[in-house]
Amino acid sequence: VEAGDAEEEERVDPRVAAERARFALASGLLLSQEGRFDEADRALSEARDLDPENYYTGQLLPMAFYYSGKLMEKRAEAASAGGDAGELLRSADEFYQEGLRADYNPNPKAGQPWVNPNQPALESLYGTMHGDLEGYEDYLASITEEGLEERKGEILARREADPEPMATFALETLDGDEITSEGLLGKVLVINFWGTW
Repeated sequence: VEAGDAEEEERVDPRVAAERARFALASGLLLSQEGRFDEADRALSEARDLDPENYYTGQLLPMAFYYSGKLMEKRAEAASAGGDAGELLRSADEFYQEGLRADYNPNPKAGQPWVNPNQPALESLYGTMHGDLEGYEDYLASITEEGLEERKGEILARREADPEPMATFALETLDGDEITSEGLLGKVLVINFWGTW
């Protein structure tokens, strides 16, 4: 990759990246249904390689892992006679787990609760692999806990090592009282930056 190409890739609008990912997801799904598994995997790997911190692309990650898991299950069905089915099902399980961990920023439609499709898929696969659902709740709890710890570690890694102190300020409230930064020391402060655009 040329240096100019890499810079151009970095400047891609997040919404454009999300549209590309939607196309990759749709392509992967169609190719999987046609039994073109290798091509489907290449398309879905593009969708899985998204920035989870980007609002537009982060929304698509759970679906990228879900379709990837479904692809592995289809491959396992096709390979059941060849003995590779167990390994493929374990790959499906890993994709569903990642899909649960990637569910950082769900964006449900108004009035419709968000249900991550990886959770029922993981439950169904667990039943298939173990013969029943005994122990599934403990298994799911361990995955959820791992995901929270992983996410916490990622957030802590992005913190400033030596942050600059906040500039002092004094503001008048709507009631005419004064709030100062010194009076807020030791308290949790949330600052909401907004605009009228």
